[in-house]
Amino acid sequence: MEVRCNPQVANNKAPLSLTECWQNVFKFISSDEVPEKVSTITVLLQIDADLNGGFVAFSNADALFAAFKRERVPYLLPYATLREGQSQWDSQAAHFCLIGSCMASSVLSIPLVKGSNQAHREYVRDGFNLQSISATIARNYNDNSTGFSICDDWEFGHFSQEYGRIGPFKSRKELDQNIPDPKLEYCAPLTARFAEWEKSGFDDA
Repeated sequence: MEVRCNPQVANNKAPLSLTECWQNVFKFISSDEVPEKVSTITVLLQIDADLNGGFVAFSNADALFAAFKRERVPYLLPYATLREGQSQWDSQAAHFCLIGSCMASSVLSIPLVKGSNQAHREYVRDGFNLQSISATIARNYNDNSTGFSICDDWEFGHFSQEYGRIGPFKSRKELDQNIPDPKLEYCAPLTARFAEWEKSGFDDA
């Protein structure tokens, strides 16, 4: 993966090199510029990147790059497992379900940075449909013993890229004020799934 920084990052001086831009990405992740309600930090695909410098968040963003806040990890990992031959887009759609249901519009795009991946590997894409996605979600997340189920009423459009977009806003504070409160109590059964995975030594990572 490559990242490119808009010249505004360097105060419109010489463009940052690839290494310098990566340093900017990690500096941002560890800075106070990350709003409190953000669950995930991403870099938008080059073709989608909003370069006006504003703060933008989504429920759904491409998995090109994702950094999770430590306290949100038990709700989001492990990624959904798939059956042999199933479209690998289904696992990303299942992740969208978690974000959209538990912590909507909390995936922050790093301002003024765009990404690309010229070495994308081939993977199964066929069979990406609502029936397949719903079955993956139910198999990975639903818990009959507690009555927990998720995204049962979602339509295919809920799984589109950049669904749940809010912004751009001029400041992190303004974005934070507009991110809905997370539904962590509702999604608490997911943390048991993470605990089991953790005890297994992350065998399915």
